[in-house]
Amino acid sequence: MFSITALHSGFYTAQPIDGGVDVFAGERQEQRANSPVDNLDNIAAIKCLAIYFAVGADDPWFVDDAKALDRALTARHHAQVPYLRGAHSWEYCSAHLADALRFVGAHLPHDR
Repeated sequence: MFSITALHSGFYTAQPIDGGVDVFAGERQEQRANSPVDNLDNIAAIKCLAIYFAVGADDPWFVDDAKALDRALTARHHAQVPYLRGAHSWEYCSAHLADALRFVGAHLPHDR
């Protein structure tokens, strides 16, 4: 359905706990089904998907998940653009929003 994705400080493994509530009610199969990093082999057109993701290198919540996605994509020989720098803050995201938009623009079809 989509050919480009750009994310800042995202989770790529579904987190089971949100505000102290187990959102998957103990159903770990449902958790895995909602975890992109666990389902890369099920995405038929993964090679056609342009992926940009950014996370602060000092981000205690998201950096490990971003590194896991980077490893999983690299193992599948998928080129992606991971950025790991800065901290988890609005300043970080807003400073790199233009990078994400340039990436998206570069991957849009230009055949008008």
